[in-house]
Formats: sequence, C-alpha cells, structure tokens
Amino acid sequence: MIIKTLVKTTLALSIMTALPALASKVNVSSGEALNKALGLSQANSFHATKQFKTSQGSLKTKQQQVFKGIKVYGHHLVVDKQGTQNKIKGLIADLSDDFSVVPNITQGQAIAALNRLYKGASAGHKDVELVILSENGANRLAYRVSYLSEKNSILERPAGLVDANSGEVIRHWNELMTKGKPSGGGGSDPGVSFAAT
Repeated sequence: MIIKTLVKTTLALSIMTALPALASKVNVSSGEALNKALGLSQANSFHATKQFKTSQGSLKTKQQQVFKGIKVYGHHLVVDKQGTQNKIKGLIADLSDDFSVVPNITQGQAIAALNRLYKGASAGHKDVELVILSENGANRLAYRVSYLSEKNSILERPAGLVDANSGEVIRHWNELMTKGKPSGGGGSDPGVSFAAT
C-alpha cells in the first residue's frame, strides 16, 4: 500500500492511501496513531528511525513499520513536517493479526543455509535479524543474514533473506563495500575493489 498526503497538523492528519485500483481518504486526530488511521490492527506500529532538517527548514522523519515487534523489511513512511502541515508518503504492508512471527528455524540454521551458497567460506562476524518480508501480496517471516567471509584470501560479505519457516534462501547478494570513489558522477576513478587492496 503506497501512502501520500499533505495535511494540517493543528486540525487533523489526513492520509491518502493509493492502491493500484483503489484510493481512500482517512482522517486522523492529532493524537491518533498511524496504525489506527491506516486501518491497521494494534499489532502494527511505526517507530521513528531517522530524522533530519531539510535545507527548506522542514523536519523529515522515517517511520519504520513494525508488526508484533518485528520489523517489516523495506516498509516505512516518511513524514515531512513543513510548518503546520505534514506530507506523508511511503509503503506499508497489510498483515492479518493471525500472521505468526514465531520462526521454525534458528538463526544458526539461517546462517548455515546462506553459507551453503558460498562453499568453502568461513563465516566471521554475523548479523542476523528476524524480519517480515512483504512482496507481491505475500507475507513471509524471514531472517536477514549477513556475515564477513574470507575464501582463498578474498574478503566477501554474503547477505541474504532466508525463509524463517522453510530455510529456503529467498535471495542473496554480496554487500561488501569498496574502497575509493564510486564510478559515475563525473569522477575518473572507478574505485578499487576492497579485495584488491
């Protein structure tokens, strides 16, 4: 569900939800929570994760969607407060209250599932987070996994999303950053691969 709006904060908060074939307007009193305004259950909440002032003087806040205490991966609202008005846009997931946030596999099993795709790599520092993946109208519980790895003197950072019920690797990538200036943007130096230094 995509959210866009422009509202008066002194009177009410109005959120326009835009779906592929449906648009509806929801009015929110100044103290009302976003989950209630959007018609989401109390199992949903929004947590401020980042905030900054723009050069135009407005205050932007990123509100991460959370369901039963678990982050909904890639789903958040951006609230742009401009004087007495709020401009809100973003992406939210519609989850039913009976959606379970109890995984059937452990964090270790999720790491092992990703590591099977990077044969011979030893897993170093590990980051594992339980998330809800909401894509193409389907919701699934997943682990977002990443770890440092060295194989044949090449440093990598395998990362991926692993289904927290079946252990299936949904998708994976190497998120190792490079040293140097990124290519593009008019720079002549394309950057140096971290593994090459």
